[in-house]
Amino acid sequence: MTAFHSKKVTKAFLRRHRAACSICYHPDREAIEEEYLHWHDVWKISRQYQIDDYRSIHRHARAYGLVAARRENMLAALDNLVERSAGASVRGDTVIRAIRAYSCISDSGEWAEPPTRVVFSTDRPALPAGVAKRLLRAHSAQDCASAEIDVASPSPATTKNRRRSGKV
Repeated sequence: MTAFHSKKVTKAFLRRHRAACSICYHPDREAIEEEYLHWHDVWKISRQYQIDDYRSIHRHARAYGLVAARRENMLAALDNLVERSAGASVRGDTVIRAIRAYSCISDSGEWAEPPTRVVFSTDRPALPAGVAKRLLRAHSAQDCASAEIDVASPSPATTKNRRRSGKV
């Protein structure tokens, strides 16, 4: 953040600003500020109101705290994007992302992720240890329809291996 951004706005500061600012004495000052707050292009605003340097709009906005107000008005920027999507050369995913962003911004201008919930369920019971390997061997050795394996009782070899590893 530069020193200019962190300055306290005092009466003396605003007097100096007004003395050099072309926006402060512009006959359409309110319209310029309103368009700035609604995220209109600063360069286009400067051309529309015959302002020599578009940067003077930014300086004026910083001096009067319009930058923070503009950021809070993020919905206006998204409104512009969505409204212009029909005539613009944007891709569909851009419009969809803008609409999603529009739905995630609260009235106060804060981002709020919508709640998400994932439910995973299965009707199959978990297989006992070693059964999956026996099923794979049985399926590869013979046709799936004729393979019958007792899943309730593990083989003695499997029980012996589990005793060695400490899992029984």
